[in-house]
Amino acid sequence: MAKQGLNTYQLKILALFFMFLDHLHVVFFKENSFIWLRCLGRLSFPIFAFLLTEGFFHTKDFSKYLKRMFIFALIAEIPFDLMTSGTFFNFYLQNIMFSFCIALIGMYLLEKLKKYSKLTYIISSIYIVIFMFILATITFTDYAGSGLLIIFLFYFTKKIKYKKIIQLIGMFIINIFCFKSPYLTFNLFSYSGKFPLQGMALFSLIFIFFYHGQLGPKSKYFFYLFYPFHMLLLYLLKLILI
Repeated sequence: MAKQGLNTYQLKILALFFMFLDHLHVVFFKENSFIWLRCLGRLSFPIFAFLLTEGFFHTKDFSKYLKRMFIFALIAEIPFDLMTSGTFFNFYLQNIMFSFCIALIGMYLLEKLKKYSKLTYIISSIYIVIFMFILATITFTDYAGSGLLIIFLFYFTKKIKYKKIIQLIGMFIINIFCFKSPYLTFNLFSYSGKFPLQGMALFSLIFIFFYHGQLGPKSKYFFYLFYPFHMLLLYLLKLILI
């Protein structure tokens, strides 16, 4: 009997769909037009962050996993720069796969520290997280250090009690206070207010919490290839249509 919920494959499809909507807005629309595309786009990264930690814990060969991620990060960089800045190389923003590479190295180091005492592990873990946060920030990877905090949140909470509550609190703190984000204005009954756009990422937990731990159909290279090719396609469509 199949488990109720979402498998890895289905989560990846959802993340790709939300990412595509976000990039569609980046390429074709102004900041305040069709803002719902950006709102849905905020759901993409946390799902990818969660899947990255799952991939890390389940991979049979970490070096191949990291090498594959790095190769596709290189492949995706020109399409990413064309889509985001219209140039072949933009030093001030690198694609998300470089962020994932940094996070993978960080998680690998954290796993190696588990053989030491609890105090040593805690202190060393703090230093590693801070170092990776700084590294992602100064190398201008997409989502930067704040994005790595989301990945490490899923890493550290994978096997703890009440993890869903802690993940919800952690996601709220990171997405509301650690990101520079434009604000959405809303009117609810007689109350008008503002809510940071990045806060929409909290709704990604609805899908993540339905994950039941199974893989689903295998097509890993489709997901790696979709990232650079959809960005290149959007850029070419922009050249043709605008």
